[in-house]
Amino acid sequence: MKIKNTAKTLLMIACLGLTAGCMDLDVKNMNDPDLERVLVTPEDYRALLAGGYNAWWRGSHANRLPFAHFDGWADNLTTTNEYQIYYSMSTQEPRNRIDNNPGSDGYLSMQTPWQHLNSAVSTANDVINYVEVNGNSIIINRRDETMMMLSMAYLLRGISKGYLANFFDQAYIINETITDLRFQPYTAVLESAIDDIDRAVQIAQANSFTTFAFLSNVAMTNQELIGFANTQAAKFIISNGRTGSHYDRQDWQRVVDYASNGYGKDLIIEGTGTAATGWRHEYQRQSGLDWYWKTDLRIINLMDPNYPMKYPVKAAQNAYAIPPAQSNDARLELDFTYDPHNLHRFVIARGPQLQSVYYYTRYEDLYLNQGFGDIVVFRKENIDMMLAEAYVHLGQKPLAISLLNSGSRVSRGGLPPIPANATDQEVLNAIYYEVEIDLQRTWVGYQYFLARRRDMLQAGTPLHLPVPFEELQILEEPVYTFGGATFTSEEGTADGANAWDKDWFPGMYDHWYDNR
Repeated sequence: MKIKNTAKTLLMIACLGLTAGCMDLDVKNMNDPDLERVLVTPEDYRALLAGGYNAWWRGSHANRLPFAHFDGWADNLTTTNEYQIYYSMSTQEPRNRIDNNPGSDGYLSMQTPWQHLNSAVSTANDVINYVEVNGNSIIINRRDETMMMLSMAYLLRGISKGYLANFFDQAYIINETITDLRFQPYTAVLESAIDDIDRAVQIAQANSFTTFAFLSNVAMTNQELIGFANTQAAKFIISNGRTGSHYDRQDWQRVVDYASNGYGKDLIIEGTGTAATGWRHEYQRQSGLDWYWKTDLRIINLMDPNYPMKYPVKAAQNAYAIPPAQSNDARLELDFTYDPHNLHRFVIARGPQLQSVYYYTRYEDLYLNQGFGDIVVFRKENIDMMLAEAYVHLGQKPLAISLLNSGSRVSRGGLPPIPANATDQEVLNAIYYEVEIDLQRTWVGYQYFLARRRDMLQAGTPLHLPVPFEELQILEEPVYTFGGATFTSEEGTADGANAWDKDWFPGMYDHWYDNR
């Protein structure tokens, strides 16, 4: 890596590459000599940390990109809508290569999470430096908040790096003293994230406190913060593999170790509308827009195996809306809406098989209320399904079956309990089904990560995002990217050997039109 002027590069990374933190808080990185003039009082550091969590949220949840693209790659949604290149970047078949160029309408898929997550890391480093390096205390209204703030800072740094590891092929591992500016592979970034989360938990275990409301309207006790931290760690570990061969017994045991000490309940925060600087979940909110991102028929086929996995080509060419699916799973009616009226929104020339007559409406109230209302960060079911999957791989199938039968599969779906004599694969399939059906649009990218670790992505699908063009230019690194149907032998691009649709052909479902 070439760095001609280290001081200049540090400042650019802090306040150009990490625009969100510097703009939102008017606070610069520790390498800026003006920092001490900006951060004067203990309250300033609490405000700084609050802004850091909002930057983390904006990089991991708030925006539509890259989260819609992740769901497109996982064939959870379908569209031929080219706004922000939803179609050409994520749903086009065969798959395209990511255009890692600032002139691309999809560039925000890399830039937005990269900027905000690194900004959050920078903020966390400021607080850690203030307390641990400079030996300061943070006392507000005569209450010592030092250890609470320190635990939260380590947690912020850890969960920001965790998302960087899951999203990108490489990232910085920058601590409070910034000693190494080389990119590190996603595996190393994950381990650094887990180290930070472990440190946050260690501090929280040794100190009793209640945080300020760092997630919109949600504050946590130290015990709740420990549960939140463990949940995040388990999620990052289970989501980090790019192929199924990544995972071994140790990985699954780590998932159990963290998830079994997880949050233990749904985490729901208050949405504050669609303003860019507020608390929003724009992707979850826009699920309610009935033509924007339709449900891929792969998902409907899971609930009704007799239904087409892709839209019948002849039906699409003749503007025929196929009839609704039938399922024993009540969630087909609870969470999805049959919509035969918006087929004209699809562009036939971009792939008739991409059409759909369903959209996802579980979070429609958030859309109807313009982003105000309950935002689901995750559900207890997210934690339970991580545990269940790990239990099967560890040879503890009865524990997995118990979690399935006590969860949404039965309580919301009305499906029969999994029998005790079910095979390992039958139990795993039931777990995957719950993640696909009940947990849509909770954890960002989770269905994509699931498809990635199951080796089921379509040929040419990117396995992760590249570092954004502008960041590579700062460091004079070569620009690179991933994906594309002609790049399936390239590391970082799915080869499609076990793709879910490898047996599909264009005339496969023509009888749905012929027998109408």
